[in-house]
Amino acid sequence: MGKPKVITAQTLYQDGKKLLVPPSWLESLVSGGKPLDRHADGAELLGQSADRYRNDGNLEAAAKTYEEASEAYEVQAQDKTPAAEHMVSAMNIYRQISKPDAVRCAQKAVKLAKEGWTFTRRNKLFETQAELYQQVGDLEGAKNAYSAAAEGYKLDNSIALSSKPANFAAELAARVAQTPDGYQDARDRFLEIAKSNMTQANLRFGVKGILLKAGICSLCFGDVITAQNDIQRFKAMERDFAQSRECRLLENLLEPLEEKDPVKWMALFDAYKDECMTVTDWHETMFKRQQAVLQEAENDFS
Repeated sequence: MGKPKVITAQTLYQDGKKLLVPPSWLESLVSGGKPLDRHADGAELLGQSADRYRNDGNLEAAAKTYEEASEAYEVQAQDKTPAAEHMVSAMNIYRQISKPDAVRCAQKAVKLAKEGWTFTRRNKLFETQAELYQQVGDLEGAKNAYSAAAEGYKLDNSIALSSKPANFAAELAARVAQTPDGYQDARDRFLEIAKSNMTQANLRFGVKGILLKAGICSLCFGDVITAQNDIQRFKAMERDFAQSRECRLLENLLEPLEEKDPVKWMALFDAYKDECMTVTDWHETMFKRQQAVLQEAENDFS
């Protein structure tokens, strides 16, 4: 009596690949199987092979095989859900071993997940994609992915869930801005978030901080009149903003902006930072960027 066949990841893979090859005329006649059934069985075996590779700790082979399974499911079914699921599995493994490959799989998964997935699940995939873009230094791609997540949550009437990715997208818009138009886009994004958050009781407390970010973007225009007008606009939007330390900071910053005084500019920020616990790396980056602009202007003037 022969030994039973040992089923390994490799044998599952080989069996799956064989089924993906169209059968010969004679094979079709003998088996009576339908081509689509054969292809579906092949895709399923590739998925099982990928599972086995993953369990064995062979992450690279697992990720590649999940990709192949996804591609097999994609071409043989109207429902792209299995293809999306397997591409996400590949993405999750690549996150551990190759960020660029994870980004590539995330891009494919997003396209496949347009149908058959809930809004929430698809939006979380956009957020994961954005995180991956940031990890490989593609801030523009991250901004667009966060924007897609925020818009998706809005379409699902989930304003509270939309606020976080929208804020990340606005911050990234400011980080990548190099012209007044870029800063205007970032400012307008923050203003849109502030307006939405004002309609939510649990988010309203953070509106002052959002308006501060909008004001920082406005100050980065380098135009005092524009900044003054925007501060007045913020006061009209939020009645408590005029008495806030965020508003005082923006108004105090108008003077060093007009005088091109980088020392006073940073001194005001440092004083605010000492009394406020909500200063982040984004605030630091934007203030130091504008400090450099003011320093250059001061040097040119002198």
